[in-house]
Amino acid sequence: MTDDDPTIAKADAILALCARYRIPVAGVYVSIRDGNQEITVSVETEPVEPTEPHPERMN
Repeated sequence: MTDDDPTIAKADAILALCARYRIPVAGVYVSIRDGNQEITVSVETEPVEPTEPHPERMN
């Protein structure tokens, strides 16, 4: 795999979303099937304690 590989791009996008929403990541799993070029990227997250809604977002 190289840096411009679509699998890397998908993993980067998922991790960027986790960072944006402050979701702790426990692991990243990548599965590639060569025949049909199926690419699967999944992220395992750590448990997050529920928080109170932000007052500005309640409207």
